[in-house]
This record gives sequence, structure tokens and C-alpha cells, in this order.
Amino acid sequence: MKKKAVVFDVAGTLLRRCRAVMSVDTGKHFKESSLDMIDELGNSALVVLQTNPKETVMAADPDQKFYDFLKNNEIDIYISYSSVKISVKELINRIKHDNITMHYFQDVARCLSSEHAFIEICSGSAFIYNATTDKIQYTIAAGGELFPKTSDVIKTLKNR
Repeated sequence: MKKKAVVFDVAGTLLRRCRAVMSVDTGKHFKESSLDMIDELGNSALVVLQTNPKETVMAADPDQKFYDFLKNNEIDIYISYSSVKISVKELINRIKHDNITMHYFQDVARCLSSEHAFIEICSGSAFIYNATTDKIQYTIAAGGELFPKTSDVIKTLKNR
């Protein structure tokens, strides 16, 4: 029997994607692409939290330091895109001294939900780290809604 592989990317194949980006310094929200923001900032990185935001980020004490949240919950992070040469280990050591708290991550997630009532899946939390200032400069939340025919596509693939 021949086996087939089906690959879905995250560029809108299964979900109508949306995201919210918030400045830690001003609380201002941005619509720009996070990758464009990193290129514009220079010396920065897009870092993704490897966790379910509903179960961890949103359940956290809003006053807890972000670094403590990562360590206490054993949450891994991943550098998704970067314009600076930095390892995950070095990044974690640097953010140890950043006083950012969990409420910044929770606020951007709530903003995303309020702007996009259709969200079925909150798929991620991330941040932009600025190596020049040695701070987390932006927090990011992402989510989406399954396209109407997604379930049918999955059923068809399973049946084949």
C-alpha cells in the first residue's frame, strides 16, 4: 500500500489567522507584520512561547515576572525569526533582568479576542526582544478561526 503525506502550513491553509501586537512601553497596538517590525528595529528577535496560552498565559498571576513564569512553568521558547545573533539560552539569561510581567501578555491576548470575536483557537503567544535595549519591546497574541470546509477536508483525507 502506498502511503501519502499531507502537509499544511500556518499561512492560512486551515485557519483564518489574526494577531495583535502591543508595545510594552506605550500600550499602543500595531497592525504591522512582526517580521517587518523586527527588520525595521534591527538587532531584535521574534520569540514564540511553546505553550497553550489559555492554560498557562491567561491563568498566570498578572503581576508575576515573565522570566519567573517561564521557569516556574517549564515553558520553552523558540526564536522564530531574528536580525541578531543570539541563542535561546543567552536570550533567557538576558530577560532574567527584564521586569516585564504577565499582564502584558494577557492584555494583548484580550485585545486580540475583543477585536476578533470569531476566534476559535488562540494559537500562540510571542514577543519581540530588542537586543539594543535588552528588553522585551512588544508582546504578541495570535489566533484564528477554522475555515468552513476545514472539517470536511480532514474527514476526506482520513477516509482516503
